[in-house]
Formats: sequence, structure tokens, C-alpha cells
Amino acid sequence: MQDRGNIIEIGIGQTIEFNEETYKKARIEIDHINFGINKKTKKLNPSRRSRFSPEDICEFLILIDGMELAPVDEDSRFSYFVVELDCPVKGSFFGRTFRMVFTVLKSEKEVIGIITLFRI
Repeated sequence: MQDRGNIIEIGIGQTIEFNEETYKKARIEIDHINFGINKKTKKLNPSRRSRFSPEDICEFLILIDGMELAPVDEDSRFSYFVVELDCPVKGSFFGRTFRMVFTVLKSEKEVIGIITLFRI
């Protein structure tokens, strides 16, 4: 498995409902989000593409509250989702469109895993 950097678990700040399930925590691949992964080397890029904090990522998560989405892929453990959202975080990216890739672990309730988030 490739090294995707630091993974942080954090409370979302509110309970959100997604696909008729409730979630209170997020498991965030914060380095993957802020640096991206080089497609050739499969390692984290050396330079930052963003400076989002875990709390900033939770602001994106709150935007999916009440949504119903079909997974783009599934395996025996995970359902994978992709959604495009306008950045809710004040700053230079505010209002710009981002793609968020996230998972739901089928055996673990109340936690959403954020794999990556990048500007499109």
C-alpha cells in the first residue's frame, strides 16, 4: 500500500445524515488532501496544493448532509463515493469547485473516510 501520509480522526462538529445513515466522525487523509499523490511514484508530492485543516474538511463534509449518492465503486469492505462541492472555507479557494473522494467502511458505523479533496 502506498504511503498517503498522516491520517487524522476528528469529530465532524455535528451529526450528518448521508444515504440514510448518520455520521459523527471523519477519518481524514490530511497529507493526501494537502499534497496530492504523484501518479508515477505513488508518493506524496513534495509541494503543497492546499492548506486545509481537518476542521476545514469537516466544513466540506457538512455540505453532504441529507444527500443520497450512489457509490462509484464497492468492494467487500468499502463503498466509495465522489462528489463535487463548492468550497465553503473562507480564503482564496472560497466558492471554487472541489472534488471530494470518500469512503464508508461497511463494518464501522458513524465514520466517513475522506481520501482526498482537490480543486477541479
